[in-house]
Amino acid sequence: MRRNNKERVRMKQTSNWRYCWWLFISLFILVAYGAAYGEDMRHVATSGLFAHGVDPWLLPSKPHTLWEGNHLIAIVRGNPQRKEIALTFDDGPHPLFTLRLLALLKMLHVRATFFVVGWKVDQAPWVLQRMLEDGNEIGDHTYHHFDLKSGPPELTAAEIEMCNDAIYRACGYTPLFFRPSGGQFDPAVIHEAAAHHMITVLWTDDPADYESPPADVIEDRLLHHVSPGAIILLHDGIEQTYEMLPDFIERMRRAGYTFVTLREMIEHLDNTPHAERVQLASFRRFNTRTK
Repeated sequence: MRRNNKERVRMKQTSNWRYCWWLFISLFILVAYGAAYGEDMRHVATSGLFAHGVDPWLLPSKPHTLWEGNHLIAIVRGNPQRKEIALTFDDGPHPLFTLRLLALLKMLHVRATFFVVGWKVDQAPWVLQRMLEDGNEIGDHTYHHFDLKSGPPELTAAEIEMCNDAIYRACGYTPLFFRPSGGQFDPAVIHEAAAHHMITVLWTDDPADYESPPADVIEDRLLHHVSPGAIILLHDGIEQTYEMLPDFIERMRRAGYTFVTLREMIEHLDNTPHAERVQLASFRRFNTRTK
């Protein structure tokens, strides 16, 4: 009897050890997979939103656009049936760097969209005239680069208006497009931009160039994820981004892509599948349910 009891204890200890071992292996695999997946999603955040934890866009239909009636008020991706790419550059202008970037884009026969910060515009207004002369688009990126999601609607309205005024003073141009600073937004921010007759622009691809990784890393992150209708988020003032652009643009053209401004991309939305459109009212309801 005593021997049987010892045998049972030994078998139980062996079973517990095996269980702990398999539990450790399972947890290790889960953590490793999660880290790799998280790193991938961090740098190429689909719709530019996962990185900011915005659940409302994680709808089964994977919407590319947001509408209020027949009016487009937000866009994440262009027409997925057209091999088009819209390059966008945030956080400028930086007088010397932006002029170099504009010269490079002109040499490459590419027009882009620049989301400018109001106070920087007031410091270098002449740069915006050059943007327009080269056929580029200018968008509003707030005046002070505040996080609008954490403030009242009055803050959003003031930031949009002040930046629009700075742009108009600089070049006599009234922007159509708005991008919230840091990608921080909620339905109220989108609605406020729409009340100013502006379209909120997010993105499909974010290579995190603001972290200043090597040029080849930025390019590789884009090459592995870019797809038709892509809106690429880049930053004005990053030397590594400047360095990788010629090769990236050449590769995309060889793959059959064309580079367009956001205005051109929106003109090609006509035959976008209806399932990829979401009404603002539905967006508001879903946002309420997920909080």
